[in-house]
Amino acid sequence: MERELSRRLEVARVLQFLKDRESKEGGLSLTPDLYPDIEDTYFSIRILQLVNREVDRGKTGSYLKNIDWIHGYLRYSAIGRLEIL
Repeated sequence: MERELSRRLEVARVLQFLKDRESKEGGLSLTPDLYPDIEDTYFSIRILQLVNREVDRGKTGSYLKNIDWIHGYLRYSAIGRLEIL
């Protein structure tokens, strides 16, 4: 019983962590002060799935649809150079 309570408290802390990092656009970021990105949003969605919680599909879907996948998405290359995909 104590173990289950501990697990629930841990899940609650994880959910609060994610909630604090959700932007009004629907994406999530590593810290509350950063603009959301696709990697952090993906991992947040996976975490929610792992703890059996629903993803706000409307808000998150809207964020993903509004990404400029051709010109505006940035990534770091293996040598640390910022590249536009």
